[in-house]
Amino acid sequence: MIVGAEAYSLGHDADLSKLGLRAPDLRTFVVRLTYPTPFFLSMLGLGSPFLPVYRPSLEKFRGVHQRGTGWTREGNLVSNGPFVLSRWRQNQVIVVARNPHYWDAPAGSR
Repeated sequence: MIVGAEAYSLGHDADLSKLGLRAPDLRTFVVRLTYPTPFFLSMLGLGSPFLPVYRPSLEKFRGVHQRGTGWTREGNLVSNGPFVLSRWRQNQVIVVARNPHYWDAPAGSR
């Protein structure tokens, strides 16, 4: 629904200037939509389904369209967030650890 997002995510057009996202200043984020999307703002609150995913990892483990692929398993999941997946036992436990490569990692120790 975001202008240029499908072409970019499929690798058809790598020109980020054509993507309907921009930040004209430090407090403003502008999203241009391909078509009217009344539910767009509510989708922003959903979180993880809309975060970028490391494409080489998806390709290595045969993507997200097949159940049981390993791209989300510990040791395989690529993250740029404040935490990384440390241990996952399905339907039992998820353990995360601080990401030492996170841009604000030193603040996490406060």
